Amino acid sequence: GESTANAEDTVIQVLGGVLQLFDTGVFDFYNTSVTINGGEFDVFGSSNASLYDGSSITISEGKFTVSNDSNLILENSFTTINNGTLEVFGTPSVIFTGSVFRL
Repeated sequence: GESTANAEDTVIQVLGGVLQLFDTGVFDFYNTSVTINGGEFDVFGSSNASLYDGSSITISEGKFTVSNDSNLILENSFTTINNGTLEVFGTPSVIFTGSVFRL
């Protein structure tokens, strides 16, 4: 079903586990750090994951997947991939605005 999660000034760590957002879920992150270390963050179905205002995603030895009709929006955010994987497939949209992307 439809679920919504909002985080502001928060640290989210996925350490060997799986964080999933699916169906018509919505994640809005503001000034939030998401660290994936050996785990997975999956956004699929018709979900929306948005990171704003200094948020960051760091993927180390993990995987971030955006698939199907989902949307990933990174606005004024930082993304770092270090021995990790960002997978985008299906018909999703990925939007980077004023963001830094490091591989």
